[in-house]
Amino acid sequence: MLVELERLTAFAERITQADTRDAVWNIACDHFAEVGFDGIFYADLSAHNAVVRTNLEDCWTDHYAAEQYFEIDPFFRHSCNRLTVSPTGEKYFDEHPYLNCEERRFILTAGETGMKAGLALPFRIAGPEGVGGWNVLTTHGREIVEQHRGDSGRAVYLAALLTHERMRNTVDKHDKHQRLRLTERETETLHWAACGLRNKEIAEKMRVSAATVEFHGRNARHKLGAKTREQAVAIALTRGLIAM
Repeated sequence: MLVELERLTAFAERITQADTRDAVWNIACDHFAEVGFDGIFYADLSAHNAVVRTNLEDCWTDHYAAEQYFEIDPFFRHSCNRLTVSPTGEKYFDEHPYLNCEERRFILTAGETGMKAGLALPFRIAGPEGVGGWNVLTTHGREIVEQHRGDSGRAVYLAALLTHERMRNTVDKHDKHQRLRLTERETETLHWAACGLRNKEIAEKMRVSAATVEFHGRNARHKLGAKTREQAVAIALTRGLIAM
């Protein structure tokens, strides 16, 4: 327990000194990796903003988008219904008998990345104001997860909450619109939209499915507070987030 406290204290010192979101994110990923969680998913979704980050491979995130898994992901459906730490992944099917066949298939597909166990660390219960939380995953199975359940899990949860606060309140000095930063995929989607391409044509340019293009376009609109694709393009161009 003393080692965990010392590690958490050192982490808190590092992350409070970080002055950009990228720095905060990288410090958090390194910290979680140190305690055995090598796959990180973070989502902070509200009516006014949407921030989603992960260190998982692009091939998985593109597949997630193309299959519209966000609509059936048990992390959003179940794990974020209460502010408690809970295990995730196929290694914990026995603790989640309520999962339906569709949800179990999704978890098994996700497990093909090697991430078969993890911990859900929610910070906003799903509701009208949005949803938010971390799903920290591991390729090391139940052993790592069990080390961080119960009282031992408080250190991981505190690290996740601290990182969320830093992610929420840190704005890069060189970018006053940092809170609206677009991902590479979202930027590319809006760029091609600005050039007059439709979703099917954009999909061909990006070598992804039309559903993936719609997913990234919807995320971009949500982040920018835009109701239409055209409005999102106009906002992004005005703020210098994309170029023609």
